[in-house]
Amino acid sequence: MTDGSCKKRIQGASPPQPHPPRGSSAFVYVDPKTGKTTLFDYLNIIPRDGGRGYKVHFHKDRTLDGLSVVSIIFEGSERFLLAEALAYDVYRRAGNAAPLTDFMRLWVDGQMVGYHLMIEQPNRSFLRRNGLRDDGNLYKLLWYGGDLVGQHEKKTNIHEGHDDLREIVSLLQTTRGEKQWKVIQDNFNVDQMATYFAVNMVLSHWDGFFNNYFTYHDIHGGKKWEIYPWDQDKTWGFYDGIGRDEVFYNMPLNYGMAGAQTPNGGSGFAGGGLQWWRDGGFFSAPLLANPQFRKVFLAKTKEILEKIYTKEIYFPLMDELAEKLKEDVKARGGEAELAHNIESLKTHLEKRREFLLKQAEIVALGKQSSTRPAK
Repeated sequence: MTDGSCKKRIQGASPPQPHPPRGSSAFVYVDPKTGKTTLFDYLNIIPRDGGRGYKVHFHKDRTLDGLSVVSIIFEGSERFLLAEALAYDVYRRAGNAAPLTDFMRLWVDGQMVGYHLMIEQPNRSFLRRNGLRDDGNLYKLLWYGGDLVGQHEKKTNIHEGHDDLREIVSLLQTTRGEKQWKVIQDNFNVDQMATYFAVNMVLSHWDGFFNNYFTYHDIHGGKKWEIYPWDQDKTWGFYDGIGRDEVFYNMPLNYGMAGAQTPNGGSGFAGGGLQWWRDGGFFSAPLLANPQFRKVFLAKTKEILEKIYTKEIYFPLMDELAEKLKEDVKARGGEAELAHNIESLKTHLEKRREFLLKQAEIVALGKQSSTRPAK
């Protein structure tokens, strides 16, 4: 995460997708390290709904440090930007491919509009940057859509349908136990999938088990499915309707798995009256309930808590980020809010670690390793 700088001028609204090769907007990027200015002209720059920023489409032969599409956002809550950037950092440290981010000072048509967060768009260039083939099937999961196909917007090979998606979900739904575990091993990058769900668990990301991710099927290479995070603003202890001074840290360890219920016996949308509760998704429900996959998931969760999601790593990083944003926050008049948000993120880290490390399934992992016979 760095604090870059950019200027953008718009000479008229770009047309809706599909976009023509040449747009009517320009993007000027000033490298914060070197001071070098780079002009990207004739781009398609699309305003996001509600004045929440822009989506910038670079030309394929002239990208921004390898990034072909980025979103430049300010969601209306400073906490959302901080949480989003820091969440992707946790995924990457855990070994899960995740979008790059960059805090930048933004001008539009010569007027400074304050700092925004730039986020890499998962697409073919994202796959290549992460050492993956770019000719597989990439799907973006949508919270709306009604059914399996409707909720999976295909981003690559769009004319070839959803047959592979239908097949893998059917296999997961019609198998159990060891047969299901064989299906999982044969068709998924087990370590990667477990890491994705473990990071969501650590971050209290209630919105990331049935929603907010891209899933990718490497149909020509290893033939495995993987999953990548997206839209991480409601991580680090936030859900819709929570009080300003509250932090959501007690999301249960069974969240997202098939058959899970709330502590008071609820399920479904806002089950048991809990605003954040949702049933598991197409992948999380069967995978997290499978006994063998669950062992991998629990081990990953414990590892992240002990080695990555620690105050030794993230407290200095948060303080550094607050220092970088200090001048821009002053322009918005939100110095006290920045301090409050940083403290809220720190509180989540401490309370979430404490909560999860006391859970019986996590505690049992330590007992198993301590009682393992010496070789």
